[in-house]
Amino acid sequence: MRFEPNINMIIERGGQTYKTPIVEIKNLNSFKALYGSITYEQQRQLDAWMDTGEVMGDRAKTTRGWDDDRNVTILQRHKEDADEYRYFPDPDLVPVVVDEPWLERLRAEIPELPLQRLQRYVDDLGIDIKHARAITDERDVCLFYESIIEAGADAKRAAAVLMNNLSKRANEAECLVSDLGITAGQIVAIDRMQSDNQISSSGADDLIGLCCEDPAADPAQLAESKGLLQVSDDSALDEWCAAAIESEPQAADDVRAGNMKAIGRLVGAVMKLSKGQANPKIVTNKLREKLSG
Repeated sequence: MRFEPNINMIIERGGQTYKTPIVEIKNLNSFKALYGSITYEQQRQLDAWMDTGEVMGDRAKTTRGWDDDRNVTILQRHKEDADEYRYFPDPDLVPVVVDEPWLERLRAEIPELPLQRLQRYVDDLGIDIKHARAITDERDVCLFYESIIEAGADAKRAAAVLMNNLSKRANEAECLVSDLGITAGQIVAIDRMQSDNQISSSGADDLIGLCCEDPAADPAQLAESKGLLQVSDDSALDEWCAAAIESEPQAADDVRAGNMKAIGRLVGAVMKLSKGQANPKIVTNKLREKLSG
């Protein structure tokens, strides 16, 4: 373990700010020495400034060592400037001139870099910066995300599916979301079914899990065979709503009295009667209509 702190003071006097020369303390090998040297330098630099007025500038940097026995720093040398290290052009090497057309040609040949892609996702696609960072973190995930968009998905909704529904499964499987098995086409189909209120958000998540297991499956057929399709048929919904009102009379009275929070109990009763297949949005509207009078 070795420390080499760079220390200087910022002093406020008479409305002006002064910065003392930077001091590098070399080869400190303990926290005790680190603390001692910094504490000593604070006072030494303040005393030196009050005595000489010297401030940060060219040739003002110094290197000092730490005396553990005397608890003081000792001047070792003044820092050299660049020219003292012999940083001079080599006369035997010709200058390299980089012209703008050559640079433009190189820029055109270089593919989109991760940072540029991240900025495009945020600026052009409008997705959340956190989602953009997570997606651009892995090249394969980027390509998978863009294939979903090319298949017809909304950019924001596609990012949400990747970061929410698929990310948790990828973490459990210890793989990338692009390696789960589900295809871009399946994701687009599921998203459209949810947008059209054919399936609920939980039903969409269940379908995503099923498609991860079977990349060749048709999401619509899966939803039907697994009972995930939401029922929007008026007669069935009316029957379930009437049964829910009958089974939850207090909640119904509360809604009639203007307590709309109680409608949640009635919606829950309908969902139970329908085994999760009723469309909750339509159910809520129907219950409001039935109880508003």
